[in-house]
Amino acid sequence: MAASNSGKAAPSRGASFMRLGEMLVQEGVLSKRQLKQALAHQKKLHKSLGEVVVFLDMASEEQILAAFNRRYQANLRSLGADLDNYLRTRGIKTERNRFSLRIPIKAKLSLTVVFIIWATILGLSGLEFQRQRQRLQLETVKTGRVLLNAIANNAVVPLLNDDILQLNTLLKETAKMEGVEYASIVGRDGIIKAHTNPSRIRRPYEPPAARSEETNEGPYHSFRFVTAEYSRGLNLGQLLAALQKGPFSKETSGLMDQFSLGVMDVLKAMGLINAGSRILDVSVPVEYAKKALGTTHVGISQDFIVEQIIKESLFIVLVSIVLIVVGLVIAIFLAAGFSRPLSELVTATQEIGLGNLKFRIKKIRNDELGDL
Repeated sequence: MAASNSGKAAPSRGASFMRLGEMLVQEGVLSKRQLKQALAHQKKLHKSLGEVVVFLDMASEEQILAAFNRRYQANLRSLGADLDNYLRTRGIKTERNRFSLRIPIKAKLSLTVVFIIWATILGLSGLEFQRQRQRLQLETVKTGRVLLNAIANNAVVPLLNDDILQLNTLLKETAKMEGVEYASIVGRDGIIKAHTNPSRIRRPYEPPAARSEETNEGPYHSFRFVTAEYSRGLNLGQLLAALQKGPFSKETSGLMDQFSLGVMDVLKAMGLINAGSRILDVSVPVEYAKKALGTTHVGISQDFIVEQIIKESLFIVLVSIVLIVVGLVIAIFLAAGFSRPLSELVTATQEIGLGNLKFRIKKIRNDELGDL
């Protein structure tokens, strides 16, 4: 559209339209200093520039409308929504755009879908993690008791014969079980006869000083304590080697375990969980002809349960990322189905507003948007 007072016809789109404030300056309605003041007040008043100019008595509404109609061969009769709609339908920028955030329907729908997916996964995961934690703790204690009974039954003869080698052979495979930190056999004289940690053999058995939650349930005695002696640690070299071999190789089957241990180390360093290793010590006496020969102990890692929860959490995070990406793609396609006909309606409105009554939308949808 021409930027002078000539009588040339307006083009179909407002490619040469300038901002309203610049036009008012060029038309002599405002000075540059007044425009600067009006823009500063617009931030506070949250009104259109024309309304701010009138509010500050810099110019009258009639002067602004006369300048605008003269410049763009328009026929506006009021400021505010009338002017805003005129400018918006012709793609003309206004100073109001500087302070308003326009969020497309695609973005709104996509963010909504992502939030719903995230909230659903978070809620279901929280409930499932609580159930899994209780179930895993019960199963670990049950496994520890079964292991205790097996060791106690097989330790009778070696304890009678003081066969240290045979007693330690009984514990050889015990330390390899998941969730079991240690196992030991203590003679009735209080000396450790067998231990998964060879340095503890033939040393006096000394229960931890800081014990808690001591309970007796049938022949089983248990208590909890915290120590760093048997703590599971992150093998950084193994983790880096697994990462180099790729996420889908056979050698990386323990990759999530290493990540969970790394997260545990970070949580301990941040003080979010206690440093050291939390252990549940469960013991049962070794008896022969109702005479006590000694006691077997099994240390069940409580951190192992937390590690498994972290491991499952990492898996859920990965699944969540995949679901969010898939949901985002679906949301974009759905949003496009809504925004495309609306854009066509806007285009049709602009064309009709410019006098092109022959304009037609080629494809009419068979839904409410089609009716519109």
